[in-house]
Amino acid sequence: MKKRTQRLPAYKQIKEDLAREIEQLNLAPNSLFLSEKEAIARFSVSRVTIRQAFDLLEQDGYIYRVQGKGSFIGPHDAKPTKTVAFVATCILSNGVESVLLRSIEDHLDKYNYNLIICNNNNQFDKTENYIKRLIRSKVDAIIYVCVISETEYERNAELIKYVLNNNTPIVLVDRYVESMKGRVFIITPDNYKGAYMMAEHLISLGHTRIGYFSGTHSSSSLDRLSGLKACLADNGIAFRPELAKHVYTAEDYRIVAMQYSMMREKPTAIMAECDDYAYQLIEALGAFNIAAPEDIAVTGFDDYSTVKSTAPIQLTTIRVPLWEEGTLTASLVVDLLKGHDISPAHVKVPCELVIRETCGVKQVGRRLAMAGK
Repeated sequence: MKKRTQRLPAYKQIKEDLAREIEQLNLAPNSLFLSEKEAIARFSVSRVTIRQAFDLLEQDGYIYRVQGKGSFIGPHDAKPTKTVAFVATCILSNGVESVLLRSIEDHLDKYNYNLIICNNNNQFDKTENYIKRLIRSKVDAIIYVCVISETEYERNAELIKYVLNNNTPIVLVDRYVESMKGRVFIITPDNYKGAYMMAEHLISLGHTRIGYFSGTHSSSSLDRLSGLKACLADNGIAFRPELAKHVYTAEDYRIVAMQYSMMREKPTAIMAECDDYAYQLIEALGAFNIAAPEDIAVTGFDDYSTVKSTAPIQLTTIRVPLWEEGTLTASLVVDLLKGHDISPAHVKVPCELVIRETCGVKQVGRRLAMAGK
């Protein structure tokens, strides 16, 4: 026998509808809320039902009532909960974010803070729901890794503004939104200088046709591309847009490798946005009989890969001090919660060039030795 769906009592349903409205509209604390008379007309119920709904809203902190003046949106200030939330895109599968999580948790634990982990699977709607619940539960601060998106990246700014409008400290880690600079704290690797160092190294090995290989739009990818372009310009080498490729799906690696293989003037080196992309590109190129570094040098970024590569070669990359990045982020959060007077800034963690095999440095060495240099 099919079970009937149990409906909420009218006053509870009205409470849920109004609570959702308060969250979605991000109504300002202490602003005038719907009057009981307006609510009665809107929902076509009795005064008793509306008062029951308003009682629940008040209990949950959504509103407060002032005798003779009406109902107002509840303030979001509360006693510290000793709780910080880490909202990130793919904590379970992304090696970078998992290291950041462990270092953040390790530092916060020293100050007896609890850490809530919110894995949003790189979805804006899920992120928005998380953030609204966190604000409503009076979390002390939020550490946020921006969602990556080719078309909606600026939606991150709207979510950040929501947090700021509710007087909750927020620190961006690993990625940021340009329009939020000067309004929030940002901790990232020095992506620009890291990419500049890598490009400089490749140029020193004789490479001039250097491509860039990246994924979905993010601040990290843009900064790393900017570093490459600046280094090329400083060395009198033109950036070639046709050598810059993007991937959005697993199938795209094969497509990009085929495109490179068909070029009359192939890149002699390719800088990948991260190590995972570099390893997968190396394998995709191999299917078209293009070997790294013999035919094309390939480099990465992060020095942390989750890809199980069959390539026996060691990747030249830029090492990001992920543990230090996470510790610095957590330390900043603690300072903010202690009330230290510090102005929002973009802190860039220095990176390190790690030279291994995929850049072709051994081949260059052998050529120089054969030439007697």
